[in-house]
Amino acid sequence: LAATVNDINRNLLIEHLYESQSDLYEHSLNMTTLDIARSMQLITGPDEDLRPKNIALLMFNENPEKFFRCARIEFVDIPNPTGEGMMEKVFSGPIQRQLKDALSFIRNYVLSEKIFKLDDQAEAVRVFNYPYRAIEEILTNAVYHKSYTINEPITIRVTPTELEITSFPGLDRSIT
Repeated sequence: LAATVNDINRNLLIEHLYESQSDLYEHSLNMTTLDIARSMQLITGPDEDLRPKNIALLMFNENPEKFFRCARIEFVDIPNPTGEGMMEKVFSGPIQRQLKDALSFIRNYVLSEKIFKLDDQAEAVRVFNYPYRAIEEILTNAVYHKSYTINEPITIRVTPTELEITSFPGLDRSIT
């Protein structure tokens, strides 16, 4: 499917500029979608045949799966080996929204805290089942470094003993 500049959502552009505190935000309020996209270097080609770059479609289109199959995050919780009680959730939309929604879901649904009161000190010890900052970093890398030409979604799989995030092609093989 050939994408056009019309596939870029102006509201998503402006929202991104606002959230990232860009100097372009104030100017963008009086600019066309084409002018904003041009200023952000999100389009390519000659004036008579301008086309959005892939990142424009992934971040500034409500349905990036229209252009990139499996451009989504799939979450599955497998509470036991039989699969009974399994819960699945799909995060779709612009990739930065998928990331934000998936992280919020993980924080509220997956992360749990135990508080231990020790006899010899006034402060309690707080322990989480997974460190949120590590999950945030891993999932952010999975979203922004995924090959969207590979028709596999990003998956988050939770079992009683692990949380696994998969994104293809995965880590660079040179990383030990």
